[in-house]
Amino acid sequence: MSFQIAIAPSRRAAARFIGKVRRRLQQALVDEPDVTRSDIARALDVHRSVITRQLSGHQDMSLGRVAEIAWTLGYEPEFVMRRRAELDGDNKPVLAIPAQEMKVTSSSMGASERPASIKAKVPA
Repeated sequence: MSFQIAIAPSRRAAARFIGKVRRRLQQALVDEPDVTRSDIARALDVHRSVITRQLSGHQDMSLGRVAEIAWTLGYEPEFVMRRRAELDGDNKPVLAIPAQEMKVTSSSMGASERPASIKAKVPA
């Protein structure tokens, strides 16, 4: 007897997106060998275990935390939406919006400059 788990396409897309974001944060941390998870935790004023759980996928992280970790590592987070290619058999989108790319960056939202040092606190 075998079991098949049904995952809604929207949930699958969400899980894949979350995985990509988490992997990119992990890669950014690897690319900065002088920065540790403890350094990030101190800069964000949280316990190191919180950062470890979030980066490993054992705890959800908010968009705000994604931006804080990226900021601490010296990156400017960016979110891009592209129309996905429609395949035969796909349901049509509910809203017919012309194909375009929508992009949001922290600089477009008026974010302040990142600190020169990892030890700086994230502004409230």
